[in-house]
Amino acid sequence: MLSEMGNVYNYLRITNKKMSIPVYISELKGYLKALQHICGSSFNFGVTCSSFEGEINEFLKSKDQKYHVETSSIIDFKIIKHEVYRFVLNGMIAPQKFPNKQVLDYYKDLLIESINEYYGLASTTENNKGVFHPIITGPVYRLYLKDEDVSKSFFFLVKIENYMVVTYFREKTR
Repeated sequence: MLSEMGNVYNYLRITNKKMSIPVYISELKGYLKALQHICGSSFNFGVTCSSFEGEINEFLKSKDQKYHVETSSIIDFKIIKHEVYRFVLNGMIAPQKFPNKQVLDYYKDLLIESINEYYGLASTTENNKGVFHPIITGPVYRLYLKDEDVSKSFFFLVKIENYMVVTYFREKTR
């Protein structure tokens, strides 16, 4: 993964191109995959980025998106944090593995702020007046997918400019 990102940075530097929404989302994907590996083989974390000119409701009904969304609801940042912690604080980084609550709270803040940072950088890269914290200020849509057990998965969607970004955390079924 690091060599891939090195190649992206070298390409951008050599071609004099700037970062883009898909590039920042690709970096977020790498971060989520690293978390997934730390949490263990029972988990699958990731993010997809689809170019789509239109509103979220149109995207959810379109054939352009790869998920089979049954319904969605607008959620706030507290729910995002709760759900992310529910999946990430497992395995090697389970709460009981931290020496005390202060260290755990620090890690939780760092974890969610890192995810938030990728969204902020993506949001402002093509529009410097874009919302820097789109997962805090919203709207963020929780997606309920056909054939996905809600207790074992969490999908959310954020629109950034003309991109639909779906982030997911799921526990693999055996």
